[in-house]
Amino acid sequence: MDDGQDPGKLKPDQLIVANENGQYIWKDFIQDRLIEFNYGDDGRVIQWKLDGVDSSVVIDPRICFGSPNVKGVRTRAILEQFKLGVPTDDISDDYNIEGKHIADALKFEGVMEA
Repeated sequence: MDDGQDPGKLKPDQLIVANENGQYIWKDFIQDRLIEFNYGDDGRVIQWKLDGVDSSVVIDPRICFGSPNVKGVRTRAILEQFKLGVPTDDISDDYNIEGKHIADALKFEGVMEA
């Protein structure tokens, strides 16, 4: 364990075994991360909500070649429009997506609080 804690001193409900070789990981940490993923019918990850479960920003290898996007629009494209001085309402109209998605994209790109 990287934090220096001995896994033998932790309660079993604080850990899960991640593989058959006995690799331990923090249960709470991994559970919080797993809800950021959307899964296909076969159980494979198809999307990652990398800015949190409430954000509309996703990475999906099937959309935008895996670039971070909202509703199929790259967050970088939204950022570039914003940097050019295009009002967020106009960006929303141009891409036919809600203002919340524009705000999520700009927050993800580090220029606006959602």
